[in-house]
Formats: sequence, structure tokens, C-alpha cells
Amino acid sequence: MNLYHIIILSITLALSGCQNNKAPIEEIDYEAYVGVEIAEDVTIYHSDSALIKANISGPEFIRYTNVSAPYEKFPKGVHVIFYDKKSQPESWLIANSAIRDQLDEKVTVEGDVLLYNNLGDTLETSQLIWEEKTGKIFTHRFVKLTKPDRIIMGYGFESNQEFSTGHIKAVEGNWAIELGE
Repeated sequence: MNLYHIIILSITLALSGCQNNKAPIEEIDYEAYVGVEIAEDVTIYHSDSALIKANISGPEFIRYTNVSAPYEKFPKGVHVIFYDKKSQPESWLIANSAIRDQLDEKVTVEGDVLLYNNLGDTLETSQLIWEEKTGKIFTHRFVKLTKPDRIIMGYGFESNQEFSTGHIKAVEGNWAIELGE
């Protein structure tokens, strides 16, 4: 047997020892990851006509783009600073989570929602919705509105997005705060 035959025999034996294992290969669902963007320690600046309107930050930000209704969320908390026309902070919002429907341009914040402004007004509720198109913020849930001179509680609240004007729809209580000297 010459060297050529030995090489051919070796290759034939090696190939005949191989088997095609037809056991299923573990599949990875890549579709679950396509169109999902995840970021940590995020700060987003929202501007209009070169003026900063809001500074939005949170420990985690997720954007879903490969769905019929794309949306973004801050699942681990959100902190927002809203600015006036002179780029000065005028109101602040803190919540446990936020979700923004990109098609409807609507933001819903939930869980220990706290909204306050530089006029001394503070709103506490469990949910607040901001309609970007109309510039309106509202909720149908229970609210506690603390102003420098009174506390008002009730159900349903509506205001402009600057939180400079607003009203409670169904007032349950209204107490004056005694101002000490």
C-alpha cells in the first residue's frame, strides 16, 4: 500500500466515524431582542426651537421600536425638570416609572408621583398623564394638592404642562394652612 492509499483510507475512516446528530439545536429567539434598546443612567434633553423644554433622567431607559405601537419607558424611576421660556427650571416631576406612547405622544407616570413648581405648589398622586400634543397634564385618580396657603384633596386633576394653573375636579377636602410668623 502506498502513501496515497493510506491517506485516502485515513480520510474515509475519519469521515465514516462522523455522524449527523439530529437532536435540535437550542434556538435563540432573536426576535425578542430586535428593536429593543436598553440604556442605563440616562439623561434626555427635550428641546423645541433650540430651547431646552425638559431634562428627563432615570437609572434605566428601554425603547421598543419593533412593535405595532412603539413606546419608551423608564421602568426604575424617572426625574424630570421642566424649563420656562428663559430656560429656567419651573417645575419638577418624580415618579417610580414612566411610559411614553410614541404614536399618541402621551406620557404616563405612575407610582408615588410628585409634581412641584417654583410657586410652592406640590401635587401628589399615583398616576399622571401628559398629552404632548395639547400640553395638558391630568389624572382621574386621587390627588393631594398642597399650595402655600392650603391643602386640597380630591379626585381628578387637570393642569397646563407648566403646572402653573390647574384644578381638582371632585374636591373632597380643602383646608387652609395657618402661616406662622
